[in-house]
Amino acid sequence: MSGINSVEQMTQGHLRNVQQLAVFYTGRNNIYAINIAKVKAFVITEEVTINDTPSDTDVVAGIATIRGEPVTLVKLDAWLGNKCLELEEYKLIIYCEFNHKKIGFLIKDMLDIV
Repeated sequence: MSGINSVEQMTQGHLRNVQQLAVFYTGRNNIYAINIAKVKAFVITEEVTINDTPSDTDVVAGIATIRGEPVTLVKLDAWLGNKCLELEEYKLIIYCEFNHKKIGFLIKDMLDIV
């Protein structure tokens, strides 16, 4: 029964004004977090096809179709000014929505949800 209570506590945190964070590793093993309220899904990178797009910046990795929608994928390492890994080394995509704009961040691995 305690498992059900903990799941309910995690999924109903917004009703108690509790902020939850998804904590993850960038490609250079830096630890960052994002408000879970902004996350639509965690997607395994190898389960989507990433289409290369012409771009003047190294920040954009390409476009992937997630949940039937085209989503721009961002190399978070490049955005933070760090050297990027090879695309295959990023295990997850954090699929987010900010101001009605959908974006996917390429990350190395998840650490926890706190």
